[in-house]
Amino acid sequence: MTNILDKILRDKNFTELIAGSGFVLFFKILGMGGGYVFTYLITQLLGTESYGVYTICFTLLSATVVISKLGLDNASVKSISAFLKEDEPGNALLYFRKSFAIVAISSSLVCSILYFSSEWLAQLFGNQLLDNGIKVVALIVLPNALLHIQAEKYRGLKKMGWYSLLINGSITLIAAGILLILYNVYGNITELSLFALGSSISLLLILVSFRSAFKVIAPSWSSISYRSIFKLSIPMLLSGSMFLVMSWTDVLLLGYYLDETQVAIYSIAFKISTVVTIALYAINAIASPQFSELHESDQALQLKAHAMKIAKLNLFLTIPIILGIVVFSSFILAFFGEDYLAGQSVLLILCAGQFFSATCGSVLTLLNMAGKEKVVRNIVGATAMLNIGLNAILINLYGIEGAAIATFVSLVIWNILGLIAVKKYFGFVLLPFAN
Repeated sequence: MTNILDKILRDKNFTELIAGSGFVLFFKILGMGGGYVFTYLITQLLGTESYGVYTICFTLLSATVVISKLGLDNASVKSISAFLKEDEPGNALLYFRKSFAIVAISSSLVCSILYFSSEWLAQLFGNQLLDNGIKVVALIVLPNALLHIQAEKYRGLKKMGWYSLLINGSITLIAAGILLILYNVYGNITELSLFALGSSISLLLILVSFRSAFKVIAPSWSSISYRSIFKLSIPMLLSGSMFLVMSWTDVLLLGYYLDETQVAIYSIAFKISTVVTIALYAINAIASPQFSELHESDQALQLKAHAMKIAKLNLFLTIPIILGIVVFSSFILAFFGEDYLAGQSVLLILCAGQFFSATCGSVLTLLNMAGKEKVVRNIVGATAMLNIGLNAILINLYGIEGAAIATFVSLVIWNILGLIAVKKYFGFVLLPFAN
């Protein structure tokens, strides 16, 4: 036992992973707790239908923010960590500044388009309550996209405390407090939850804008070309967009075919199922820049060893979480209201898919950070198209259970394709206790 511990402690990357992911995990749990409080307040104060409206609006927000970022969030992690590995902090600062400027412009354009198309989108979903909600979403796009770029800068710098604070630990907690204040002042207004979310995002962006993470002077603005930035970011945008398609297709198609109550029941089940991936999320947050550094340094054996350790650690952390959710599924759903017990079968199906995804570990993160971002784009793109087709067919046949089945199948296929790609390009099977 002592020899195993000594071996682990001598592995700098693994000890850094444990320390960094510990930060992320703490704030992720804090953030998820805040998210459940926020969700509970919406369902109890505003009602199930309002939560369905909020879910559709939040999905639109997620989609437009991903488009606005143009893949520069993941590209920043890879590039900043690579520049620092090469002892070029000035270029790292310049890359961030250019990325921030690009995202500010693109998110402003997306914001304008979404705002003026709100009435048409509300008609598309057959619910005029969405009109004002979508307008509020449009106003949140810019600060949300900029906050994400700021957060990913800290991940590239491996400053996981700040990254976790901005992405996980604060937004929903602040939003829950603001929602309570707004509700007591204005009463039952559907858009209150969106106002609260937007206010919390804006407050955090203001906070972080006064803090400089770089202690160097950036080189000339032309030292890094826009072409080189977009060459890396666009494939990541496409893979990120397709990944989001898989995340929001079920919600949007449920909103199109069924009523907002069914959307709310499915969304609660989905939110609970994502707890299964909490360990993987925390691990990937610090693993991303580590994979990038090992790849840039051409350390293939260390890259394989590190990826395999991560796979084993993730499985060890995930098993008790999945067992807890399955055993207490009815109790957890009933916490949000008796209506949500109708989502128990949905929750179990989604948990199965999330567990399979967690078992496969950091497969797409490894590919993305090790120069195979176009492979990730192709995998996620093909799976997203499959997901759209399955949702369109299965929702009509089985309702919310059909959406859950579509998500389960898509998660399994995308991870299997990822495993095949890792085996092809890096020569090992990224499964716990394989090889």
